[in-house]
Amino acid sequence: MTTGCNASTNTNQRRIAYLANPADGQFLGPVDVFDDGGTGSYNGLLLNTQKRLSRGVSFSANYTWSHCIADINQGSWVGSVGGGLNKESDRRFDRGNCQTQTGTGANQSLDRRHLVNITAVLEAPRFNDKVLRMVASDWKLSTSYRYQSGSFVTVSTGGVDYALNGSAVERPNQLLQNPLCDNPRPTCWINPAAFSTTVPFGTFGNTGRSNVPGPTYFEIDTALSRLFPVRERMNLEIRAEAFNLTNSFRAGNPTTGRNSPQFGQILTSLDPRIMQLAAKFTF
Repeated sequence: MTTGCNASTNTNQRRIAYLANPADGQFLGPVDVFDDGGTGSYNGLLLNTQKRLSRGVSFSANYTWSHCIADINQGSWVGSVGGGLNKESDRRFDRGNCQTQTGTGANQSLDRRHLVNITAVLEAPRFNDKVLRMVASDWKLSTSYRYQSGSFVTVSTGGVDYALNGSAVERPNQLLQNPLCDNPRPTCWINPAAFSTTVPFGTFGNTGRSNVPGPTYFEIDTALSRLFPVRERMNLEIRAEAFNLTNSFRAGNPTTGRNSPQFGQILTSLDPRIMQLAAKFTF
């Protein structure tokens, strides 16, 4: 008989494998179960407009307003020990905004409420003057703008097993309805007062999965290119590209482990401006 059940020193003795067969279960740690159950739903509105190439100009734009909600996608968590359901018998406890995990172990939000994409292509006219044609004709300028609302992140206990079930992805109690700071910024994005620092041992926190919005994202990319005919069936193409043309600061997601001294702060950013020049010769 196991004594002192509300302790973190006998987690293995309370696992299903140990309770079913202590002789063999003593050699087993966490055992994740993956199945094809669970449901998800996606609702979206897509608006699109397009102007085909004429007079050297083409343009397209689209806007998506959507919401994706689902049970935890366990299939994408293969290889993450303890990355399954918090409550093995209650799948809906982990239901939240769609989120999956990449091969590197990073969380990736699949629920973006607003998406905007705008692209435009400008082609230089064919000038009649020979010199002007050699210098200014056949250039093509393309640019794109992308905006998307923030991804949703999950506040965790930071690896503390308050439920005493060996799970590594537990969540604290949410104390305030609005989890964000009054003026969300890198130094204070998630309000520390919105979440408890501890949870009574043997219980689960009430915080939902993937329910805290992160910062929005935008990027402007552009490319300038031209094709130079060399001789029959021989062409030289040069291309200059700039990603994040405005060299804008785009914040990463905040620290979500409640036991971290940097909880709620944004400590990372996306790439600065990146430029590259390429040449291609075809024959």
